[in-house]
Amino acid sequence: MCIAKEAPESTFDISDCNLSEVPSGVYSMCRVFRKEALLLQTNQLTSLQNGGSLKDLSDLIVLNVHNNKLHSLPDEIGYLTHLQELNLEKNRLKKLPVSIGKLTNLRSLNLKSNNLQSFPLAICSIQCLQSLDICNNPKIKTLPKELCNLVSLNCFNLDAQLFTYPNCDICLKGVESIQRFLCNESGREYCLVSSPSCDVPSKTAEHTVYNTLESPDFSEQRQLDLRLMEEALKESLVLPSAADTSIRKKQLMDNIALEQDRMENEILLLQKKKEKEKQNLLSILSNVENHSAKLINKLMELNDKRQNLENMAAVLEKDRIDNEELFSIKQEELDQLRKKEVLEAMKEMLLCEENFGKYEARRYSMAEEIQNDENESKLKLFNIFHERELDQQILINRLLEEEQYQKKAFEVLQQQKDLQHQQIAHQIQLIEKELSNLSAAEMEKKNLKISSDINTLSEHRIALACLLTELLTAKEQRERELKERLLEMEARHAHEMEDFWLLQYQKLLDMKPKGITIAELTIDDEVKDLLLNIPAPDLIPLFAMKGITIEDLLRFTVRDLKKIGVLDEDICEAILGKALTYSEGDYKRYALPKFSETPEPSAPPDSDESPELEELSEPATSAFEAQPEEMRVPSAPPFSPDTESKLWCHTECVICMDLQTSIVFLPCGHVCCCQKCSEGIELCPMCRTTVTSKFVISFS
Repeated sequence: MCIAKEAPESTFDISDCNLSEVPSGVYSMCRVFRKEALLLQTNQLTSLQNGGSLKDLSDLIVLNVHNNKLHSLPDEIGYLTHLQELNLEKNRLKKLPVSIGKLTNLRSLNLKSNNLQSFPLAICSIQCLQSLDICNNPKIKTLPKELCNLVSLNCFNLDAQLFTYPNCDICLKGVESIQRFLCNESGREYCLVSSPSCDVPSKTAEHTVYNTLESPDFSEQRQLDLRLMEEALKESLVLPSAADTSIRKKQLMDNIALEQDRMENEILLLQKKKEKEKQNLLSILSNVENHSAKLINKLMELNDKRQNLENMAAVLEKDRIDNEELFSIKQEELDQLRKKEVLEAMKEMLLCEENFGKYEARRYSMAEEIQNDENESKLKLFNIFHERELDQQILINRLLEEEQYQKKAFEVLQQQKDLQHQQIAHQIQLIEKELSNLSAAEMEKKNLKISSDINTLSEHRIALACLLTELLTAKEQRERELKERLLEMEARHAHEMEDFWLLQYQKLLDMKPKGITIAELTIDDEVKDLLLNIPAPDLIPLFAMKGITIEDLLRFTVRDLKKIGVLDEDICEAILGKALTYSEGDYKRYALPKFSETPEPSAPPDSDESPELEELSEPATSAFEAQPEEMRVPSAPPFSPDTESKLWCHTECVICMDLQTSIVFLPCGHVCCCQKCSEGIELCPMCRTTVTSKFVISFS
């Protein structure tokens, strides 16, 4: 920079300096020191913006930036109105700005070895252009018709073999052939121009920059002119005094110093302004990024919510369609109404439901009476149930004529056939049994003063109590849903027809496959009574299809029952225990009198027995039948009511020490009181926890 600034020549040369950008203040220095040529070739420049304002180069004649990395030229290049030579060779230019057409004095333009996408139309407005080089720009394959405006063009270098318009043959013939072709295409007459017609400054770029390129004759003539001019000056002019020269020099230096200070102040202010703008831009970008991140997160949340709502709506719509298909009544079904059979089935169902409810309410008192006086209890129970049967017979005759009780019968049947309701009820029974076992074990450990595993038992008990509360809530919720469906159906079909609930009841009964219905008619009565007393009525179709008798059950083990499809181990043990007591006569001794043939209340399957069940049942049956008679001995030990698994059945109330425990206290989960003693209790007798709710357990 210092050498270029202090050099006396009119050339500002900073070429081959490995610059990545134009040094700040270069353009203003060219204006101050009246430089006519700026040489920037063989650097790493990517832009011409950082050297200052290009307006300061308005007097520049030569600009050489070849062998750099320029991607584009600024629009301010049009301010270089005196520029005669522009060398842009070996850069990465893809296009030229429109303002390059304002370089009216430009004579030589070198665009060789760039990445131009097409021929720049702005060049066609430079009337004084004499030399143009566009070689090594492979994407330029056509020339515009406006190129014929360059009447002064006498040197045009291009890759003729690549061109399609004009074709290769025309391009190879030279500038005159190309100009003639373009004039014909434009409908103009071609005029041969021998010399440039534009006015340009008398001092050329080659004279000011490249003195070494001048011819010897021109140099001798120039030296002779200078000698003559020197002699004339000596004769006609008086040399200024030394004082005047010193004063002018000092004034010039002062002016240069002031100009330099002004330029530095302007550059400093410009740098501060650029830095402030940079900080503002960074702040804006940061705010935009934060806002974009928040917006993206919000859109993702909204999208997830929308998908969840769509899935929920699809599930509800499917449930609604299934319900409508289930409870839709067609006109042809009215013709097939078997009212008498439906009434009988409803009668049997209501009778069974009423008997079972009364049996549950009286069971504990009946057990005590049976233990004290078996014969008297049996007679009393027979009389009581006989009287109730007569009362229920009268009541049922009335209910059959009333729509409300038909609806009630349908609701009971629907709850029994609802798979979710059955699963919740079965899980509640299992938790009741486990709570009774835990409470009995805890009381036994306290009686024996054994403190080990008390905390573990307590944790298990509390967890089971919480689970019991949730299941009770789920059971109530499911019953409410079923009732709401009934109310909706009643509101929708209130005025359609008579015997609406009767038809719905018949439809549920008719949904049972014909094969299962026929098999249930041939099932062993003892097996059917055994399954109803467990209770496990949903297993009746399975045992009916397999043709299992009471003798088969006496030979079965838990493993055999699982093979035929009874997967619940507690139900397997209950079935085997009931079968054993039946064989010993205990079942007949304590069984309630049968009032009517109870219909199978489980939900009917949509089709015949499932393939999975057949796969499980066929190997078990074939394996069992393949054994010889003498080898069919149960692998499990004989069932005894005195085993540890039945300990909970004989737990006494901790208050009266007489009756059997039947109340679950929540939230602690203790089963330690009978129903009578639990009335009025606010604190658990075992752990002194406040009782929030009580629940009567049912033993199967």
